[in-house]
Amino acid sequence: MPNFHRFTIKAQEALQNAQEIAAKKNHGELKSLHLLAALLEDEQSLVIPVLERSGVDLSKLDEQIDVELDRIPPILANSPVASCIFPKSL
Repeated sequence: MPNFHRFTIKAQEALQNAQEIAAKKNHGELKSLHLLAALLEDEQSLVIPVLERSGVDLSKLDEQIDVELDRIPPILANSPVASCIFPKSL
């Protein structure tokens, strides 16, 4: 298990935001797609200018991320697995 306290504050925030995205969509696991979505939501993220300089159309990328996130099957909200992955304290 990774020691999250060794991550920078920004990395911890990005992971927390990614977990919140996964929880809102009732996804059973945290995926890199959730992290990418969280990084693109953060206006102070360094990811945005890097992608822009690389010629990425951010609006199209955002749309595609939403499509892919919607393809991930949700878990049942009251299942024991859901309460283990996303405790009420979030």
